[in-house]
Amino acid sequence: MRLQSVRMATTGSGSQVGPLLRLAARLEIPFRERNRLLLAVGHAPAFPEHSFSAPELAPVREALGRILKGHEPYPAVVFDRHWNLVAANDAILPLVAGIDPALLNPPINVLRVSQELIPWIINAGDVMNYFRDRIQRQLAATGDEQLARLLTEFESCIPCEDRDAVRDSDFAQNLGPVRVRAPNGGEWSFFGMFGTFDMPFEVTISELAVELLFPADRMTADAFESLARNRRDQQSHDGEAVRGT
Repeated sequence: MRLQSVRMATTGSGSQVGPLLRLAARLEIPFRERNRLLLAVGHAPAFPEHSFSAPELAPVREALGRILKGHEPYPAVVFDRHWNLVAANDAILPLVAGIDPALLNPPINVLRVSQELIPWIINAGDVMNYFRDRIQRQLAATGDEQLARLLTEFESCIPCEDRDAVRDSDFAQNLGPVRVRAPNGGEWSFFGMFGTFDMPFEVTISELAVELLFPADRMTADAFESLARNRRDQQSHDGEAVRGT
């Protein structure tokens, strides 16, 4: 609705860039859509766009690398506008160890991976409804057709009895930790922190999101600290084996 309102207010090629951008900013319309609005009224895009691997974004890649590495031994991922994985730390590996390996071949879509994790998530209905609401808010802001298709696919995986759960902010407040069945028969429990760049300077960066998972109990913290030690020991062993050849 926000994007439609701005389109209705910008009829004709004589629209001024300044007022249009101020209105779009007030309505929190994403950078990509702001560029499209400008093009639609005959102006050049206001926000540059680069590939994530471009030299111009090297400082951003370094910053994200520091965040991911610094968050270990706990899981962290970075994904784009369409929930495609951009980067992740090694701590995410235990969570995806049991899913179809084909889903872990690039491009990796975080939403499709989460659908495969449903059998391992104890409170899957609550978690899936929470993420459905996030996608719906994102779709409302962008009108993105690919997001609409992802939302339809995602909703089809939510059990029918869970689709009418309380929505939006009240639902998010009642979600509680994400509870995951551990391979040893126990349970891992996480709460999350979701972040974006608050001063993005171009389109690609404005669409990146960082999801950090934190242990919600001591058992989960101990488990992931132990898994991290095992990975380091294995990497050290593999390094010694390579040097010995």
